[in-house]
Amino acid sequence: MNAPTRFPARATQRLRRGLNRLVRAPHARRARELGSVLACCMLLAMQTVHALGLPPQLAASEAGLREIGRGELRWLGFKLYDAALWARVPGAQAMDDEYVLSIRYARAVSSERLVELSLEEMRRLDLADEPTLARWAEALAAALPSVAAGDTLSGLHRPG
Repeated sequence: MNAPTRFPARATQRLRRGLNRLVRAPHARRARELGSVLACCMLLAMQTVHALGLPPQLAASEAGLREIGRGELRWLGFKLYDAALWARVPGAQAMDDEYVLSIRYARAVSSERLVELSLEEMRRLDLADEPTLARWAEALAAALPSVAAGDTLSGLHRPG
């Protein structure tokens, strides 16, 4: 599990002041006050949603890695996962060096389904021939556990 995200003191103070003013404000100002309080709440919520950090086990041993990118996958509007990529160098050269890919799942997925989906994507990208994919399927089945909502899997790539 990730460590809890700490909110900036300024943001929480602004939220508290906004709520206090909202309770005491005349009706004419309530809509404006509510808008600023809701905007502040949304900013705080976005901070926690996107707080997918480098796993502590890797942060200590893989010094020099920095976040290259992050995103989320949705299918038909349903969030499936958040992902983040860390590497020492940005761009295409990152694939020739060490990098870490972390995925935090928003839904439960069985180990078998993770392997199946991974192989489908590898086939779609034409990454390897079928005998190689069969070997990779065995390795993935041994490595990938079933996940529950909120679980994070991180993979470290070391070239060679």
